[in-house]
Formats: sequence, C-alpha cells, structure tokens
Amino acid sequence: MIRIMTAGGDTHCGQTARQVIEDMHERAIFLADQSMDEYLVGLRDRGKEFYGVSLDLEGDTLDERCESMLASILKHGLAVTIPEEENAT
Repeated sequence: MIRIMTAGGDTHCGQTARQVIEDMHERAIFLADQSMDEYLVGLRDRGKEFYGVSLDLEGDTLDERCESMLASILKHGLAVTIPEEENAT
C-alpha cells in the first residue's frame, strides 16, 4: 500500500501510483470533469505555477505517467510517504 500526505495535510492511498493519483483526482472536486491525462497535465502546470518546480510527466501509458508524476511529487517535497507502521490501526 502506498500512502502519502500532501503539504496541505491531505492523505491519499492506493496499491499503485495510479490508484494514488486517481484518489487525488477524485477528491479534486473542481477538476472532476477532467480526464486523468488532463488532471496530470494540470498537476504539472500547477507545480510550476504555484511551487516553482518542474514535475515529471513521462511514459507511454497512464500507469507510467502516474508513476512518473507521483515520484516527482515526492522528489520535490510536495508530499511525503507515510510509513506502513503508521498505517496500522
């Protein structure tokens, strides 16, 4: 299970990077009408506009693009992973 916390304190989780990004997309109520690819492009653009970072969006498949985006979000400190031991309840 992948679980992350954004700088704003929101948590998102999934078994794959794609599921984590889909969870982020589902909670972005003002962006619900966008396709996943449109959402990923928007994330990349907002990373540059609001945080001054260039988020990666690479890959031929949606799964690859989600993996690239999630890795980039984590690399630039826009979110952190939550260790498994903190997930146990």
